[in-house]
Amino acid sequence: MPVYKREFVFSGDDLTIYDFPEKTRIIYPPGPFPAIADEKAAIVNALDRPLGTPPLISMVDPTSRVTIAFDDPCIPVPPMIKDTRGQIIEAVIEKLFAAGIKKKNIRLICAGGIHRKWTLRELSTILGRKVTREFRKNISCHDAEDPASIVSLGKTEAGEDVEVNRSLVDSDLVIYANLNFITMNGGWKSAAVGLSTYNSIRSHHHHKTLKVGSLIDPETSAMLSSISRMGEIIEKNTNFFMVETVLNNSVWPKAIAKHLTPIGKDIRRKPSPIIRAVVPASRMTPSVIKKKISKSLSAGYRMIGVNAGKVDLVHKRTLELLFKQQNIPVEGQSDIVVYGVPNFCPYAALSNINPILVIVMAMGYYFNFYRGKPLVKKDGVIIIANPFEEQFHMRHHPSYYDFYMNHLPEYKNPEDVPEELELQFAKDERYIDLYRNEYAYHGAHSIIAWYWASKGLNHPQKIIAAGVKDKRVAEKLGLLPAKDLTEAIAMAEEIMGKDASLTYHFLTPLSAVDVR
Repeated sequence: MPVYKREFVFSGDDLTIYDFPEKTRIIYPPGPFPAIADEKAAIVNALDRPLGTPPLISMVDPTSRVTIAFDDPCIPVPPMIKDTRGQIIEAVIEKLFAAGIKKKNIRLICAGGIHRKWTLRELSTILGRKVTREFRKNISCHDAEDPASIVSLGKTEAGEDVEVNRSLVDSDLVIYANLNFITMNGGWKSAAVGLSTYNSIRSHHHHKTLKVGSLIDPETSAMLSSISRMGEIIEKNTNFFMVETVLNNSVWPKAIAKHLTPIGKDIRRKPSPIIRAVVPASRMTPSVIKKKISKSLSAGYRMIGVNAGKVDLVHKRTLELLFKQQNIPVEGQSDIVVYGVPNFCPYAALSNINPILVIVMAMGYYFNFYRGKPLVKKDGVIIIANPFEEQFHMRHHPSYYDFYMNHLPEYKNPEDVPEELELQFAKDERYIDLYRNEYAYHGAHSIIAWYWASKGLNHPQKIIAAGVKDKRVAEKLGLLPAKDLTEAIAMAEEIMGKDASLTYHFLTPLSAVDVR
């Protein structure tokens, strides 16, 4: 009688229970670290005892002009029940009022870089109702295409342009409220990307840069090195106070967490009655209803660390804690790696995912969640479990639709995208107008997102789309279509051999591997 390893697999808006072959190595995330009991007290303590700077209240006086910048709602995925950035901002505002600063001298900016702008209602998911109501006239989104709000700080030693939001230099103090749940974010990336321009971002968000090192490892990543150089320039020209929080990986809220705990090695364990009912029912549930359920999910992430002060000192503490929470030591690479990809993606937050963003999630993010070596061997096979539905949010992702419909499959390899095409998308007046006024991602973002997947797309010899609804979509993206995981694994073994090693990286919640 065959022996299997049974585990949950997320695929689009579906949850399945799959029996993997006995030889499968399943990599699980570490358990969630205990949450800080009194989050407000921890934040206030960080503001009063910062790293490398005076206490926050000592850095301002009643005449100070202050900018509070914060990450956009792209992270975390899914969004939190109670966002830590909102808690930081409330505590900061209390300190500023205590120092005698008037409300008119406090400005809040969502640092979205060339992401789309957000409505006030969307921003309230971070800021909370109280701050949104009280400061609604003082809240704005960074505009990377507004010449009046951009200033050049010069070039780095490597010749990279450093262009940032003018508020960074016009304010007496800039306070950044950051949330970290992957090691790639935070640090100077917050300002050097979130408050900069396409001209600056293209220096490090390019396939030539992205393929050097691991995106989650500051020691090897060319992208993070470029951002660090920009940070040095920003630091010399601004008075910058960073507040970073670290989240644990409690992705599911308490009500459902116990039902979605990985089945694990004990194949005798049966999924809960609720899951046994939900899994088969989901196959018959209309897609539109499943999408509404997916969009309504809020994560159970909790704060496990908070530090404030000088950017580099703060971020060092952040990384130390995040690596402990997320990283798993792994012995050796695998011939075949399976990723179950739910319809969650930072660039689909409060929106819809599309085929390009599924690739970005699997081959841009999941593939790059490693230090040392990628989990899959060079010229191995990667299996992506997702239906790859051909749908686009035409208000948020118009340039994605254009690139997908008119430039794939010609540029299936991101390294083949000509610079002229990138510039065409970046300078297109229609896309600039949609970005500035209609909540669309910047015209160049679709191509930059495609670059994001470049290293992952070029590492394996084949990528298989398991459960893809339309073979045409898979072929357009350069993938091999398979009706389900069973067929996909059989196809992968035909390519790599029956004795090929097989790994399933369980990535809900997120984790990273240290491959030796």
